[in-house]
Amino acid sequence: MIRPLVVTLAVLLAYLGYEAWLTQGGARKLTAEEIAPGRRGHYEVVVRFAPESFHVTRMQAIGRLIEVKGASVFLMDVEPDDARAIARNYWIEDVRPWKGL
Repeated sequence: MIRPLVVTLAVLLAYLGYEAWLTQGGARKLTAEEIAPGRRGHYEVVVRFAPESFHVTRMQAIGRLIEVKGASVFLMDVEPDDARAIARNYWIEDVRPWKGL
């Protein structure tokens, strides 16, 4: 009877640790000063490897995809919350403000 409780708590702690790690990493990749002023901003999202269709599709869902150049994806009209959410992904290297076209 005690074993299921211990396993459940261990899984819960592992999940909470993983979420904390993602949140901390996202805050490091996109700081509050880098969030574009106003309602929407333009960003260069640097992926840890050449982006595949899965990654590009995820980014198209949060803004207008302008260009993919190497490991960088250039997005326009991204909401601040969406920029923070994409920065939390482990496969994202960095999120930088971009002036746009």
